[in-house]
Amino acid sequence: MKRLLLFFALILLGIIGFAQNTSPLVVKDFVLQTNGIMDIDQVPRDARTDWDNNPVCQIQVKAVGFDENLMQKFVFVADGLDIMYKTIRDGKVLLYVSSNKNGKISIKYLGDFDFTLPYKLEGSRIYEMALGMKEATLIITANPTESEIYIDNEKIGEGSVNKELSIGIEHHYKVLNKDYYSEEGTIVFLNVETKEIKVKLEPNFGLITVTSEPYGADVLIDGKNVGKTPYVNQKISRGPHRVELRKEGYNGLVKVIKIRAGETNVELDSVALVPKEMKYGALVINSTPQDADVVVDGREIGKTPIAVPNLLIGNHSVVLNKKGYFQITENVVILENDTTVLSLELLKGQEITIVSNKTGDKIFFDGKYLGASPVTTTLTIGSHDLVAARGGSSEVLTDLLKEKDVHYSQKLLNVSLSNNPITENISIPIYDRTFTVNGVTFDMVAVEGGSVPSFNIGRYEVTQSLWQAVMGSLPNMAYYDDNLPVSNVSWYDAVEFCNILSEKCGLQKYYNIDKTGGEWQVTINTDADGFCLPTVEEWKYAAKGGKKSKGYKYSGGDYITNVAWFDQNSGDRFLYEEEVDYGDSKNLNRYFKRLDKIHKLLENNKCRTRIVGQRDSNELGLYDMTGNVNEWCYDTNDKKPLCGGCYNSSKSYCEVDDCEKHYSPDSDYSSNGLRIILKY
Repeated sequence: MKRLLLFFALILLGIIGFAQNTSPLVVKDFVLQTNGIMDIDQVPRDARTDWDNNPVCQIQVKAVGFDENLMQKFVFVADGLDIMYKTIRDGKVLLYVSSNKNGKISIKYLGDFDFTLPYKLEGSRIYEMALGMKEATLIITANPTESEIYIDNEKIGEGSVNKELSIGIEHHYKVLNKDYYSEEGTIVFLNVETKEIKVKLEPNFGLITVTSEPYGADVLIDGKNVGKTPYVNQKISRGPHRVELRKEGYNGLVKVIKIRAGETNVELDSVALVPKEMKYGALVINSTPQDADVVVDGREIGKTPIAVPNLLIGNHSVVLNKKGYFQITENVVILENDTTVLSLELLKGQEITIVSNKTGDKIFFDGKYLGASPVTTTLTIGSHDLVAARGGSSEVLTDLLKEKDVHYSQKLLNVSLSNNPITENISIPIYDRTFTVNGVTFDMVAVEGGSVPSFNIGRYEVTQSLWQAVMGSLPNMAYYDDNLPVSNVSWYDAVEFCNILSEKCGLQKYYNIDKTGGEWQVTINTDADGFCLPTVEEWKYAAKGGKKSKGYKYSGGDYITNVAWFDQNSGDRFLYEEEVDYGDSKNLNRYFKRLDKIHKLLENNKCRTRIVGQRDSNELGLYDMTGNVNEWCYDTNDKKPLCGGCYNSSKSYCEVDDCEKHYSPDSDYSSNGLRIILKY
């Protein structure tokens, strides 16, 4: 009898302990899929009904806030109903359970958790259980305060952060600063509590002081000119460095020093520079005809004939110019206590002006770079090769314009010069263009002008991989993939991205950005050749297909599902029109209730951005100009335009003629991205 009483007591204690919900698990939501009908063919025949011959229903258990693979460790037990079949598909645990019964489902993970069903379940229907974890608070403070703090591979902030984290899961943190050794670790919470981690990073740099007598010497570290003496307490990476001092009239000094972390190297403090022994010669310059302007080593010294006494020995450059004659450049060697005589004959020439259809185009004669359009120069009488090009540096272009970075050029052979000044007007055609930044390649499609001037535009929305290659880090987003469009981008972020991308591609920055005074002041450089945001007019012209337009409602077609990711097709399942019908906005109370319900539906359906280029392109070969992410455009108004609609927009908001919305320039919603252009 005592043993029997003890047995029942143990059972009772077990039930009480089980009911205390000692596990960190919580149910965040439990809903019926409105139009969800279970596919009975996916269930084994012997599991399609319970022991009382009731048809089973499906409970889809999804992880919220923790790794879905962790659910494979969970043990599911039913009380009051039967679990007839269990499987895992697409990261969800699928339970096939009794219908028309009251009961509860118990889950064992780091303790026990009971969930009592809120109502009797209907047979053959699908229910969704969103399973989460109780949360604790982690506070991380970093020294120095400009250090970046990451938790579970996501950048949370800088200096000091606090983050709500799931209990019962190992979390990883890392603190980074480019000039310091990083520090990382793991933490597991077992209770609802607050923990603080204080991180002090060790420096990965030292300081260097270089002073000289006399001061003003150039300081070169590892071949790079970093300033002039006095060069005091400047940050420098640890390890060996080659330091060089240079000053005109003094012997140079080279020394290899070793920098230790956290220390100041003063090996080159108070360096006495030794004057050079000066040696001189002379130069006499004659020309035919006379009165040519003379420039020696970049300094104008007079007209021919002319004598230059006391010229330092060594190599010197001499340039002669005279209007109507071809320029001559000569290198001469001056010897100690000797006079060098230079007699030159100027060739008869002609003045020519080259004007291309864009200021700044690079002009070449006979393979030699002469300057940017418009350029005026004097050439010898006769036949010459003229080349005008746009894009790339002059150094790249002189190599026969073979470099890919030269995106278009025009060559006019045999420009014959007569005895009268002439002007050549050049119109350069437009081509597609390809760039590569830090290993990431992107295409710019040529759009021939019509209602707007010609321009190049990105074939795709700016991707996460391109953004990271340019900016060094990504915004805080819910989904990560190199080929997803970058999102959570403000208008301010977008214009700054354009400027940095321009610099990395060797182009002139299109925007002047003034951040002083709290609010940004952004103006444009109209002659710059760098990347920028399209105007609304340019964006719509490209979205409609430019001169190739077929008049579609959306960018690329009249059937939105073929060309766009929008609210009906961007989630886990396709949503029918009646599910996302916002109704009549005249009844605001009913409209806002419907709005909240649809937003909840989109969230539960995991509507999200999708990899670029997966839908059909438009007539110009541009992808995702309808849907996926809204794209920032340029405007001088306080509110900035977004065009194109996005992954959670209704189809009516995605029509090209009706897609323009305006938001504050600091808005960085998950639906905000960008596409870039190059103007001509």
